[in-house]
Amino acid sequence: MSDNDMKNKSLLFLVLAAVAVAMLSAGCTAPEEPQDVEDLAQARWDALVERDFAAAWEFHAPGFRQTTPREDYIHDMRRRPILWLDAEVVGTDCDDLRCNVDLKVTYRAVAAPHGQSQMKMTREIEELWISLDGNWWFSPD
Repeated sequence: MSDNDMKNKSLLFLVLAAVAVAMLSAGCTAPEEPQDVEDLAQARWDALVERDFAAAWEFHAPGFRQTTPREDYIHDMRRRPILWLDAEVVGTDCDDLRCNVDLKVTYRAVAAPHGQSQMKMTREIEELWISLDGNWWFSPD
């Protein structure tokens, strides 16, 4: 094997090693996806509190997303007379295919009569999540 062949193979090895290290590093620093229903429900409500309705739409079951375009959902959510301030998952009741998630949601009814629109209210709600092909999705009523 000539010196040029050895240099080319060494250079190729270094380039491949650098690519492999870059790919592994990127994989190690990538944000973790929520793995369980509680994490998914919390992430969905965090998006609602932040008024990131496009992100919240992504948690809906595929059937909902097929029949409700993202822009329609965003438009509807922006028109709601509620301002969500905080949400916390407080429990779940699950089997293999369904999960009822209990949440405590704090909000203001911004369309309420003067004075009342500034009141913070908290209530517990329950929402349904379903498992499809091993993935959990929010299923609205």
